Amino acid sequence: MSRPCRFVPRTRGFTLIELLVVIAIIAILIGLLLPAVQKVREAAARTTCSNNLKQMSLALHSSNDMNGYMPQFGYAWPKNSTVLPQSSTFWSILPQLEQGPLYQQLPSGQSSAYFNSQSRMTISVKTYVCPSDPSNQNGGGAGYNLNSYNVNGMLFCTGTYPSLNNTFTDGTSNTVAFVEHVALCPDPAGNNTATAGRSVWPAVNLTTGDPITYWPNEATSATVPPGFPGFAIQYSTAKIPDPSNGNVPSFKVPQASPRLGVGGTCDPTTSSAMHTGVVLVGLSDGSVRPITTSISLRTWNAALTPAGGEVLGSDW
Repeated sequence: MSRPCRFVPRTRGFTLIELLVVIAIIAILIGLLLPAVQKVREAAARTTCSNNLKQMSLALHSSNDMNGYMPQFGYAWPKNSTVLPQSSTFWSILPQLEQGPLYQQLPSGQSSAYFNSQSRMTISVKTYVCPSDPSNQNGGGAGYNLNSYNVNGMLFCTGTYPSLNNTFTDGTSNTVAFVEHVALCPDPAGNNTATAGRSVWPAVNLTTGDPITYWPNEATSATVPPGFPGFAIQYSTAKIPDPSNGNVPSFKVPQASPRLGVGGTCDPTTSSAMHTGVVLVGLSDGSVRPITTSISLRTWNAALTPAGGEVLGSDW
C-alpha cells in the first residue's frame, strides 16, 4: 500500500534587501537612542557635581559650628595652630566630609601642600571629582591631586576667617562659596603650570596650582597676598571692563563647555564646567544653583562678595 505524498512548505530566508532594511531601521533606532542616553548620563553627572558642592558648603557650616569660623585659605587651621600651620580650605574640611583618616595622615607641622607633590601618593576624594570633568582623572592626574572645584577667593583669601555670625552681611544665600573649575585647564594632557590652570586641592600656593579663583584686588599689581609672590603676574588679566558698571574692571563670568587641550578655549582665571550652558556654584547657605554664561558682570561680582552691599540683578 503506497503512502500519500505530503507537502512540506519551503522555509524562505531574508533577501539581501530585507536584511539591509532591518539593519537600517536598527541603526536609526540607535541613532535616536544615543542622544537620550547621553542626556541621562550628563543629568546624572550634573546631579553628582551638584551634590558635591552641597556637601562642601555644608562642611563649612559644620566647621563654623565647631570653631566659630570657617577655614581660611592658606592659613593655619584652626587659628594659630602649629599642628597645621598652612592649609587649603579643601583640606581643612576633610573631617566634615567623612575623610577623617585621610586628614590625620598629614604629619604634624606640615602644610597641606605636603600631599601636593609627585613624590607623594595621589589621593582620590570622590567629593572633589565632578564626573563631567574629563580632565580630572579620578581625582589624580599629572602626578597631582586634582580638583574639579575652586573656592571663591573673595571669601576665603582675605586674611580673615569667615564667620556665619558677622561675615555675610549680604546674606549667605547671596554669596558664592565654591565654584566649578576644570581641573586641567586648558591642557588635560599634562605639562600644566599654575598659569595653565592646574587645580590641586591640597595646594596653598599659586606656583603649585592652588584651587582658588576670584582673588581680592585681582589685576592690581600693588596688592600681593601673603605667601603668593606670583599672584600679580599670573592673574593680571582676570578682570575686564564692565560696560554696565561704568567700565569698572570686573571678574569674568563662568565659562560653560570650554574646549580643552592644547590650543583650547578654557580660561583658568574664571569658573568653568563641562555642562551644557551652565556652571554650578555652591552658595554659603548650603544650596547649589546653576549660573548661565549670560549673567551680567555686575550681578556675578555682587554674588562673589559677602559684604559688598550690592543688590543682585534679576539675572541671578
